[in-house]
Amino acid sequence: MKTQMENTVLRAKCILAEMFGINLSHFEIHLSRQTKVVEARRFLTYFLVKELEVKYMDVTRFIPAIRNHATAIHHCKQMEQFLKVYMGTLSEYETFRETLLGDECTAIEREIVLLKGQKTTITKQINQLKNLIK
Repeated sequence: MKTQMENTVLRAKCILAEMFGINLSHFEIHLSRQTKVVEARRFLTYFLVKELEVKYMDVTRFIPAIRNHATAIHHCKQMEQFLKVYMGTLSEYETFRETLLGDECTAIEREIVLLKGQKTTITKQINQLKNLIK
């Protein structure tokens, strides 16, 4: 029997596979380095780490095509940059999140994920302000 986390990850994979026009197997086996495949993995990695608070080392358990934690770190750093610079990426990511969270999650689960996102933003702002004081 699958855990709720595994079910959420499977739903996320299905949504991303459809969004990027790739096969689900691209999340399981490193078959391709096509842009659309790498981008789908990047979206999922970022979602796992930033929204579901999965540790980098554990990302490979959910996305076997990502071979080690260094790749997960790289994907997250790249995604953060893309979200800041490219409005299209931000829009696509928001569409993915809304689709995933709107599918089967309860209102409470959606609120938890949103609050975690706000927590991250507030923490960054606090750190920036602390750096200004130093």
